[in-house]
Amino acid sequence: MKAVNKLFATAALAALLSACASTTQLTQQQIQQQYPPITQLEQAVQAAQVNNVSVLAPQGYKSAERQLADAYKAAQKGQTAAANNAAKQGLDSMAQAQRDATNSADILSEVMDARGKALRAGAQDLYPKNLSELEEDLRDTAAMVEKGEIEQAKQERPELRQAYADLELKSVKEGTVQRAKAAISRAKDNDAHKLAPKTFKSAQESLAASISILEADRTARDRAEAAARQALINAERSETVSEMVRDFDRRDSTPEDVVLWHQAELAKIAAPLNKTLTFNEPNKQTVAALQQDISTLVEDRQRLAAASGTLMSADATIAQLKEQHAQEIKQLKQKQEQQIAQLKSEFAGEKTELTQAQKEREERFKRIQQMFSKDEATVYRQGDNVLISVQGFKFPPGSSEIQPQNFGIMNKIVQGITAFNATKVQVAGHTDATGSNEINLNLSEQRAQNVARFLTDVGHIPSEKIVAEGYGSQKPVATNATPQGRAENRRIEVLIVNE
Repeated sequence: MKAVNKLFATAALAALLSACASTTQLTQQQIQQQYPPITQLEQAVQAAQVNNVSVLAPQGYKSAERQLADAYKAAQKGQTAAANNAAKQGLDSMAQAQRDATNSADILSEVMDARGKALRAGAQDLYPKNLSELEEDLRDTAAMVEKGEIEQAKQERPELRQAYADLELKSVKEGTVQRAKAAISRAKDNDAHKLAPKTFKSAQESLAASISILEADRTARDRAEAAARQALINAERSETVSEMVRDFDRRDSTPEDVVLWHQAELAKIAAPLNKTLTFNEPNKQTVAALQQDISTLVEDRQRLAAASGTLMSADATIAQLKEQHAQEIKQLKQKQEQQIAQLKSEFAGEKTELTQAQKEREERFKRIQQMFSKDEATVYRQGDNVLISVQGFKFPPGSSEIQPQNFGIMNKIVQGITAFNATKVQVAGHTDATGSNEINLNLSEQRAQNVARFLTDVGHIPSEKIVAEGYGSQKPVATNATPQGRAENRRIEVLIVNE
C-alpha cells in the first residue's frame, strides 16, 4: 500500500512538472535548490507517508499534498513569493497533521496493531479489495479525531480492530498455506514425491499440521504460520533435491561421482578459510575439521565483540567532556545575555556611544540569531565576529556530500555571511570517531571544502575569502557510542570574521 501510494505521488509530481513543458522549465532539482521550503515540505510528505500520517490524519495530509502541488506550480511559473508561501502553508499543515496523527495513533492503538498484523500476514497481496475498504474506514475514523469527534471515533474502534484481525487470520490461513499448497503441487508435478520422497512427505506433514493448528485454535496464528512456512521450505527443497537427482542421472553418475562431487563442494567451503582438503581421511574427520575451523572463527569474532565492549568504559570520559562543553556553552550564553542586557541598559540610559555602523552590526547579529531554530544551529558572538555552530547539519556516516535537506540551513548561512559582508569566512568540519583518525581527518576536510564550495558556487561568496579546515574527530560534542551522539559530532562550524 505504501509503495502504491508513493508511486501515485511520484506520477502526480511528474505530471505536474511536465504540464508546463511548453516553456523553459526548472528541473525538480533546480526547484529544490532554489526553494528550500519546497524541499522541506516534499521530504515531510514522504516521511509522513512512511509513518502512516496519511492514514491517521488524512485531511491534514491531503491538505499538505495540495499545497506541495501549488508550490511546484508557482515555482514553475517563477512566482517565488507564491511558491514559498504555499510551501510554508504546507509545512504548517503537515505539522498539524503529525500532531493529529500522534493523537489518532494513541486513540486507535489497538486498531493499528491489528492492522500491522494483517499487513505482515500478506493481506495487501491476498485481499487488496478487502484491505482497501478497511483502510478507507480507518481514514474516516481518523478524520473524526481530526475534527475533535473523539467519542464517536472510540465507538468505531472495536469493529475496526476485529475486521483487521479477521483479515489477518484469513491471510495467514490462505496466504502461506496457499503458497505451501502450490509449492507442494509444483513439486509433485516435477516428480519430487518419487525422486525426493522423504523431503516431499515432510512438506505434506508440515502443511497438515498448519491446517490442524488453525482449525483447533484460531489464536495460534504464529505456530500455524511457522508450520506453513516450513511446509513451503520443504516443498521447494524437495524440488531442489529432485533436480540434483535428475542431474546425476543425466550424467550417468556412479556413487563414486556423487562422493567426488560432495568432496568438491566441501573444498569450496574450505577455500575462504585458506584450507586445502586432501580427502585422504574419513569423511567424518574432514567435516569435523571444517567445523573446528568455523568454530574458531566464531570464537574470534566473539572475542572481538567483547574487546569492543571495553571501549564503552570511555563513555564516562566522553560524558564528562560533554558536560564540560555544555557548561562552557551555558557560561558563554550567560555572558552573551549579560552583554545584551548591558547594551539594552546603555541604550535606555543614553550612555552608549555606539556608532551607527556598530548599531547596524548588532541588529544584523540579532537577525542571524533569530534566523536559526535551536535544532538547526547556535549562534555566538565573538567580539565583532560571529560563530555559527550548525548541529542540525546532517551528514550520513562516511559521506561528505551535502544532502538536499541541508540546503535550507546552507541558504541561511549564506544570508548571514552576506549580511555582514565578512572579510573572511572560516569553515570547520568535524566527524564522529567511526573509522581511523586519518580517514576522519580527510572526511572532515572534504565536508568543510564541500560547504565552502557551496558558499562560492551557490552563495556567490568569493572563494578567496573562505578558509576550509577539517579537525576529524578531535573535538567531539557528544558520545560516539550511540547513533545520536555520532550524528551530533558530524557537524559544521562557520566563523564570520569582521575585521
